[in-house]
Amino acid sequence: MGHIPLSRVPALPASISELIRLAPDTPSYYDRVLEICEVDPGMASEVIRLSHSVAVATRVRVSSMRQALILVGPKAAVNHLVGGAMVRVFVPQSPMVRELWERSVWTAVAASRLAAAVDGLDADCAHTTGLLHDLGLFAMACADQEACGELPPHDGANLRARLKREREVFGEDHTAAGVRLSTAWALPPVFRFVIRHHHDDPIEGPDEMAPYARLVALADAMFELREDDASSASRVTARARGAGLEFSMDELACMREEFAEESAAEIERLGLPPLSGP
Repeated sequence: MGHIPLSRVPALPASISELIRLAPDTPSYYDRVLEICEVDPGMASEVIRLSHSVAVATRVRVSSMRQALILVGPKAAVNHLVGGAMVRVFVPQSPMVRELWERSVWTAVAASRLAAAVDGLDADCAHTTGLLHDLGLFAMACADQEACGELPPHDGANLRARLKREREVFGEDHTAAGVRLSTAWALPPVFRFVIRHHHDDPIEGPDEMAPYARLVALADAMFELREDDASSASRVTARARGAGLEFSMDELACMREEFAEESAAEIERLGLPPLSGP
């Protein structure tokens, strides 16, 4: 079989691609997010809806899109809008895609939280790259869910066998497919790097990209962490060292519980059906 036909994958809305490409550290970031959202009624209403929970807590009345964006924060709004757009592109109608969503949201939440422990990393960039790190798996599911269902499990213990079988069945593994799709969607270079290299060991590359891939790899490994599974614990500690971090098993267990709660809340905010825990 040749490469996955990207024509089978729904297009990402141009306004979402534009939001992703914005640089959060520029002075015009808030204004550009506001401009993009104001010309898209669906995006504007979603930001206003999201702001209501903040407004209730602060007893502030939301009267405009500008006020809603201030309450939510432009970075948080962009993360939410990207997630919502992805849900509409990759609708979680099958158990396989539902599981992909669970893992992707978990990785996004964990990566954003872990970013605080690494100097120079932006938590919102970590969140969005974490959410999209398995973009190629979503593309494979769009192309042929039946073939995907016959692949080896998608976990660290079966990684090499899984990637090898993907190349045999689809003509490319999910990291290569994800890079092609992210290029077609005109996503920034850091996204393509994380998608392509989050399974590398070690992860090497430019200083502005490799740390995000190392962090996403750690977050992804933590999704599989089991207290009674020495191999999953070994993978997590190795990924943590690669990211320049070190945690005890007690710390990891505590963080995993917190991340599970936060990812469940984010799943609810995105409007995804309730998903079972890993």
